[in-house]
Amino acid sequence: MVGTVQCPTLVHDADRAIFAAMSDQTVPRPLTDPLVEALPVSSRLAGWRPVAVAIVAVVVTAGLGGALTDIGPWYQALTFPDWKPVDAAFPIAWTTIFTLCAVAGVLHWNRGQPTGQRGLLLGMWAFNALMNIGWSALFFAMKRPDLALFQVPVLWLSILALMVVGWKTSRMSSVLLVPYLGWVAVAAALNFEIVRLNGLW
Repeated sequence: MVGTVQCPTLVHDADRAIFAAMSDQTVPRPLTDPLVEALPVSSRLAGWRPVAVAIVAVVVTAGLGGALTDIGPWYQALTFPDWKPVDAAFPIAWTTIFTLCAVAGVLHWNRGQPTGQRGLLLGMWAFNALMNIGWSALFFAMKRPDLALFQVPVLWLSILALMVVGWKTSRMSSVLLVPYLGWVAVAAALNFEIVRLNGLW
């Protein structure tokens, strides 16, 4: 009789112990550490930081270049070659190019080594932006296509340098810069023809 009384008690005690252990494993415990709770948010913000920087850089470069571009009476009075693209093609081309540049810049940041490589690429991008704005200043603001003709090869080479140096970091970034390189080559040829046809040597 003793065995028949104690066995159910032992079984119930074991069930309660198993249930308590399972409850400890399945019931989620609150996260009280603020650093743990903030980690996912900060990680997401850090991921968007290079995107925001690239967008701001592109908008500033395009805005300054556009502000310096004057296609008023002086520009309209110039003699152009027959193959010159229509004026409406320029904003479309530059919008596409700047968008691709932003993507390429983000790829350089995300895939570049934090020590040295990122800094080098950022410096090259800054130099390229200055050359881009500088060409607009020379050609349009100062109305000196002859000086712009000597500056545009530097702009073209700065794009090529970004493609070569960035190739090891991201081959896709170099591919995205091909339209930029090609369009500046067209701009350089057009710059040369404008100088030649208008006797601005």
